[in-house]
Amino acid sequence: MGAVRGGRSGVGCGASGVCVARRGTFGAASAGTGPTLRLLPRMPLIVAAVMALIGARAYAQEPAPPDTAVRGPEVEDVRFPGARRLDRQLLKDAIVTQETECRSGWLWLVCAVTDLDFAERKAYLDAAELERDRARLEELYRAWGFPDARVGVRTETQPDGDVVVEFPIEEGEPIIVRAVEVRGLDSVTPPVRLRWPLPLRPGDPYAQPLIEASQVAIVAAFAERGYPFAQVEVSGDVDQAARTASVTFQALPGPPGVFGPVSIRATPPLREEDVRERLAFREGERFRLSALEETQRALLELPAVQTATVTPVQVQLPDTAIPTVITVEPPDRVEGLALEGNISSARCLEAAVYWRDLYFRGEPRVFAIGVGFSNLLAKQLGGDFPCASAGEGGEDFDDPNYFVEAELVQPWRDDPWTWLTFRGLAARESAPRAYVRRGFGAEAMVSRRLRPGLVASLGYAPQRFELEGSPLYFCGNFGACTPASIDEFGEPTWLAPLQASILWTPAGPPGFIQPPNLRQTFVERRLVRPRWRPWARGTLQAAGAATASELSFARALVEAATTRNLGVRFEIAGRTRGGLLATGDDLQPYLRFYSGGGSTVRGVSQNLLGPKYLIATPARAVAFGCELEFDGCPAGLVVDDDDVAARPTGGDLLLEANLEGRVWITERVQLAAFADYGMLARQWLGGPGTPGDASDSESLITPGIGVRVLTPLGPVRLDAAYNPQGTKVYPLFTEDPTTGDVIFLGNVAYDRYRGEGFWGRVKLHLGIGQVF
Repeated sequence: MGAVRGGRSGVGCGASGVCVARRGTFGAASAGTGPTLRLLPRMPLIVAAVMALIGARAYAQEPAPPDTAVRGPEVEDVRFPGARRLDRQLLKDAIVTQETECRSGWLWLVCAVTDLDFAERKAYLDAAELERDRARLEELYRAWGFPDARVGVRTETQPDGDVVVEFPIEEGEPIIVRAVEVRGLDSVTPPVRLRWPLPLRPGDPYAQPLIEASQVAIVAAFAERGYPFAQVEVSGDVDQAARTASVTFQALPGPPGVFGPVSIRATPPLREEDVRERLAFREGERFRLSALEETQRALLELPAVQTATVTPVQVQLPDTAIPTVITVEPPDRVEGLALEGNISSARCLEAAVYWRDLYFRGEPRVFAIGVGFSNLLAKQLGGDFPCASAGEGGEDFDDPNYFVEAELVQPWRDDPWTWLTFRGLAARESAPRAYVRRGFGAEAMVSRRLRPGLVASLGYAPQRFELEGSPLYFCGNFGACTPASIDEFGEPTWLAPLQASILWTPAGPPGFIQPPNLRQTFVERRLVRPRWRPWARGTLQAAGAATASELSFARALVEAATTRNLGVRFEIAGRTRGGLLATGDDLQPYLRFYSGGGSTVRGVSQNLLGPKYLIATPARAVAFGCELEFDGCPAGLVVDDDDVAARPTGGDLLLEANLEGRVWITERVQLAAFADYGMLARQWLGGPGTPGDASDSESLITPGIGVRVLTPLGPVRLDAAYNPQGTKVYPLFTEDPTTGDVIFLGNVAYDRYRGEGFWGRVKLHLGIGQVF
């Protein structure tokens, strides 16, 4: 047996080879408040604890800043030949000598071809630090279980005068942990359970950072159970000859703790009472670490809160009441104008301006008035990238859309978890190839936060809209083919549905992009657990005479997705969406389901997946050899996208599924590969016969690739998907040039990609944020 040198963790080993250390949370502090634990936004609690208690550096001594008065040559690169077991970032963080780096990923091309100061963060050689850096690296290796590691140092001058610094490393054989045991978990009833495997595992080097991180994990598990004064002793049996060690963690729970007084520091206009009523704990309750995180999350849900910190104050036994300090800060502007914009394949250019007050009339209510436009430039760019689907459908479809709306969100009196929403709007909206509608509406809704990340709502939404540019929709779907019957369908209609919805977002909003930290060290990656980021939402609408609606229907839509981190760079994501529509009336097209486009099945143009009908001008129909009469086209007629316009019928039953693999190649650029599936059924309960009767349902799988780029204006997404669909049979319609009646010309074969190669089947979509 022999001794292994300890480091900052205080794990000291005697000549017997037995090493003992102790770590606690609150019980071992000296007089005064001592160090505190600050919960960082969106950081797992155990990571915050480790960063606060053991620091985020590389477990070597803290390097001093370089002497800027003496500047040597520029450092082009720092290398660590021979380093295999410790990653490069861990080694870089342990030393003072650094290399010149590009200031931003956006400047990589400038950095690659120039040597401009504004693009690069310059680093210069301090020869006096080289020997100290060498010693720091040896100390780092000893702390990580490599007692025999040896490090050298050398420099190589480049032709341009820059230098390359190398630290040759002979790691030697590490001491390997052969067994890890945790005792004392059953010292309380019921026994404490560790949610995750400990950072230190059999087969790892006998590393002080992993030992300390494991101590913190055990202490945190006891603190969650109400024992914040728990301590963990570490004993280790080291066999120098065999280069192995066994580690035993002995948990000592200590007395139970409770929450003590709460001090609140709220910057105006935020009020202390608004913070206090959102606490997830009360004075005198048993201590829970998760209650601190729940409180922070509840505070950050307030639109008028920019930052929130929740800090338990360290105390000395026998005092077991733990005070807490909460600090909240508002954003720089609580009220004022905000400009918003977007560009996408379906809506082309969008722009909106809002006036918002996030703390309206001195309370946590939100009032907003806004006006916005979309389909801008669709007439000029519609059909071409980046507005590939915008404006498709005819003359009315490429006109600008608009909206004017006002909204008030008011918390229920004395209940911060319940709030009322009142909204009114007037709008013109178009869905490519499907419909154009114009009208006004209102909504009143009550929402309740059932638990963190889970919100349920119930509302009433009367609205009055009229259709534009949809005459053939009613003939293709319901057999209304004369001008009189079409006009009857297109008249303004009152809809007044009751609607219930639920939203579950335990790990952030849908479409949220979480960039990686590619500079994480080995221990930090061990502490950040691979985790799921799920979300789900569902909506149910019902309307009829009892709700003062002219149309009766029931409509349900459910969507769920999740993302799984696989290490630092990789993630896999999936989504499913399903919809069902039941009705006894002939419904307006905007109530039906559609599929296809940049956020659903990306190999298909917007709304074009599923049953369709085709439209030809009278002149084009005659050129096909068709007579302008019922079923007037010759048998075997084949048409393509240049001959006719395809229109979706919409559907009553929808099912979609998406699977996507993603990899970050830098901290700002992510690549993706995906496959999308969609199925749309036109009338799942049956319905009135129509001329030609479009197919009952269609389904399709489209593969693709994409790139996401984090820009100063937001995350931009570009996807390219392939459509493998072949020839399908659809009903063809035209308009009688004399009477205006819609004429069914017969069922024809539609080969959209006739004469086009591979690239003609590729669809590009531009958007903001993740699809799911």
